[in-house]
Amino acid sequence: MTICTSIGCPLAWVRGALFAGILVISGTTNAAGPVRPFQFGNWSGGAYTNDQTGVFTHCGAYVPYVNGIAMFAVVNRLFGWSLAFSHPQWALTPNTQIPIEMHFDGGPAFNVVGLVLNPTLVQVPMPDNSKLINTFRSSLQMVARAQGQFFLFDLKGTSRILVELVNCVRTALALEAGQPSGRQPAAVPPQPAAPLQNPAPSQEAQLEEIQLATNFLLASRLPNARVLSRPETPIELSSFGAAWKADDAVGGVKIFPPRPDLNGLTIASDLIGGDAKACKGKFASARSSELVNSDVVFRAATSCVESGNERSAEYFIAPRPSGGFVAFMVLAVTEAERQATTSGEKLDVFKKAALSSVVPKP
Repeated sequence: MTICTSIGCPLAWVRGALFAGILVISGTTNAAGPVRPFQFGNWSGGAYTNDQTGVFTHCGAYVPYVNGIAMFAVVNRLFGWSLAFSHPQWALTPNTQIPIEMHFDGGPAFNVVGLVLNPTLVQVPMPDNSKLINTFRSSLQMVARAQGQFFLFDLKGTSRILVELVNCVRTALALEAGQPSGRQPAAVPPQPAAPLQNPAPSQEAQLEEIQLATNFLLASRLPNARVLSRPETPIELSSFGAAWKADDAVGGVKIFPPRPDLNGLTIASDLIGGDAKACKGKFASARSSELVNSDVVFRAATSCVESGNERSAEYFIAPRPSGGFVAFMVLAVTEAERQATTSGEKLDVFKKAALSSVVPKP
């Protein structure tokens, strides 16, 4: 589907649809914005506040198409996701539901239900722990079938725009709390790992860490996996730029910028040292470097048994194309999690996922 031109999609309607659509989707009746607007490809977005109280409410973005449809993505201050579609000539019945069948890159159907919010706007709930949102992030094309009609959507740039929205929310919440960036401060209690000391990460690095975590989850196919917001992040993962959770484990991703004395084995040793310091019981560790598809992946493994409870961590360290390294952590606490994540077959999956996550897709 071609993006709107001034002929196929009037600019005045697009702006009006963007404002009205974001208000309704986010549940906000009075909003001002966008604040700190951003543009990525054909997507336009920014942060919105309550125009009476000035309190941040949500970040939203939209992309218009030449057939008149506009697609919206919204993340509210609680990191809740919404997706919606609007067209100025639709005449839908508010508060009704429409079955929608979605296909991504020619794959199997996702059957969802759209809620008609007003005569020209349909919302599709997009929970961030669903397979649907992960598929949406990684696909290039979507075909939607609703009420006997087919709609084709170009999704290029979608994965990045969702990362932009999450970062937009984090930045807004941090500014609201009087912090200088979108990253919440790390907590003081002991952590299972204390990676090499690095300068405070830039917003660009935080975005990259979120994207890398998303790539890793898609490649490793962990059940019900999702990237966590900062308020959801466990204290054990607060030193990582991005954290995630799945049925079988939790984990994190951290970028180590280039440095003259930095290499994969140095990072592996430092991660092991951090876990050893945090462990007050029986500790074991190992490190190695392995060849995966003609590239080297460094691995560190640690185990800590305290008061009869065992915690194991696996680290997969891959070279970063722009310099430095990326560490992917998989943390298992229960026996079931360890069995699910430490088999030889699963470790191979994690190693390949780490490597493929840092290599840009052609």
